[in-house]
Amino acid sequence: MKIQPFNITFNLVPKFILGVLLTHCSAYQDKLLGTQSPNTEQQDILFQTQSAKQLSTEVLSTETANKYKVLLRWGSFGAQHIELRRWSQEGEHFIKLHAGQTQYIDDLVQPGVEYSYYIGIRDAGVFVGLVEATKIKVAKDLVLQGVNTLESLIAQGKATPNGELKEYRRIYFQDKAVLTSRDKSLSIHADEIYSDDALITGFQETDEAPLGKAGRQGGNISIVALKVLPLKLARGRLRIEARGERGGKGLAGKNGAPGPQGSLGQDAIEGTKYRGAKTGNDEGVQYCVRHATAGSGGGVGEVGSKGEQGYVGGNSGLLAVSISNTEQADILLDVIGGLGGRGGDGGKGGPGGVGAEGGQNHGTCGAGRAPRGPNANQAANGETGPDGISGKRLAVCQFGRCQMN
Repeated sequence: MKIQPFNITFNLVPKFILGVLLTHCSAYQDKLLGTQSPNTEQQDILFQTQSAKQLSTEVLSTETANKYKVLLRWGSFGAQHIELRRWSQEGEHFIKLHAGQTQYIDDLVQPGVEYSYYIGIRDAGVFVGLVEATKIKVAKDLVLQGVNTLESLIAQGKATPNGELKEYRRIYFQDKAVLTSRDKSLSIHADEIYSDDALITGFQETDEAPLGKAGRQGGNISIVALKVLPLKLARGRLRIEARGERGGKGLAGKNGAPGPQGSLGQDAIEGTKYRGAKTGNDEGVQYCVRHATAGSGGGVGEVGSKGEQGYVGGNSGLLAVSISNTEQADILLDVIGGLGGRGGDGGKGGPGGVGAEGGQNHGTCGAGRAPRGPNANQAANGETGPDGISGKRLAVCQFGRCQMN
């Protein structure tokens, strides 16, 4: 991007007047020698009239991210030995140029830094400006790797608080990088986007709302770029999806009640037999009328209740894309409503009832207890609830033309 030069014309300052100033005005001499604060960098330059000379500046890109150069051009000053003065927040730097030189490439600039350039000569050790250029700000790039959230970029100062990436000339998505905006709106403005199968999305496919909550709507996504280019592959690939969040899982069904316990077995019963008529001396003979009975088994538990339906997925966001040149890349656009939440688990079946103890044997019926009744099995779990309803798909817009889904 060229920044047009800003030209200032000054009256010629005769050298004898300059000498007087340097001899008798030490304070002004300090000013000319550049001892002022950085906020007054233009006040320490004495300008001579060079209305026919102009200094133009242009930021040049390189193949390396965040590596830029500044190209400077100006009209010839003939045999004069001129100097280039560069000033920025980093300080000032003087570069000696050859007589007759009309351009210079400054490759020691930093991305995102603003610079001021001046062409001048040395007169009695003082830099005298001949031509002043307008300030020029060097471009900068954004490099993303792995999974990145818009929230984290805002926290790092790489995106504006309202979700804009607009201060970058180039954005690099390295090694299948992912950028998620979740439920926040994302706006990207860049000259070039480099991508090898990168993904820009609202929510990722695996993102899911908490249990019992509806999915959130995905944030709107707007991308304006001149071109999309590959990083490693012969052809780049960039997926842009305004996706909603999947709905939360439905609540589980109610657990079944336990089955009833079995009934206790009956104890043994004994009787007495006599040989004849009962007399006072005849005690009779004991015998077992009935042995102890076994306990009954427990009852079956209650079947668990069916799980609740999953919660609704979030709607997609709106997607607006304006990319001028896509000859070297495949751009895949989609708006995707969040899937409905998974159905809730069925309630657990109630445990089977416990079998009861058998009755107690004694005397002529033997010893010990009759067998305990069997425990009942646990009842079946309830059915899983149905999945929730997916969110709606909103519009996709390309160069202002929108298509509803």
